[in-house]
Amino acid sequence: MAVVESKLLRPLNAALRAGAVDLEFIGKRGRREKWAVFVRHVTSDVTRMLTLPPLSKKLEARHSPLGFAWGYAGSGPSELARAILMQCFPGDSPACGVRHPATYQRFKGAFIQGLDKDADWVIPGADVVRWYESRLLEQEHGQGPDADQ
Repeated sequence: MAVVESKLLRPLNAALRAGAVDLEFIGKRGRREKWAVFVRHVTSDVTRMLTLPPLSKKLEARHSPLGFAWGYAGSGPSELARAILMQCFPGDSPACGVRHPATYQRFKGAFIQGLDKDADWVIPGADVVRWYESRLLEQEHGQGPDADQ
């Protein structure tokens, strides 16, 4: 895939440069409502815990003080959606792109809220990148709820 710079494509290009397609996001459900999410780099087989990302205090708010969750449309799934997108698309601005609420809320609806609350899961980074590419195409053609942003 060619790297083309534009305001809309910057997050996608950053993801490709950072190797987001080589990532897997792994959710583990433990006892007593303990939820853990890991990021695994497939080619190097290095796994680490996904943490709440740092936010711009002026432009972004923390949705869930308790961290990540999945399987419903609440604040924990919003935090998880934003964290996954920020991991895949590093360096994006809070005002647009993957850190914009319209984007991570749509990602939450497409990937996070439908996950089984009582089961482990895996989301390949390549699926996240493909989802963002399709969102860009929708915006380019004037479709979707955030097409004119």
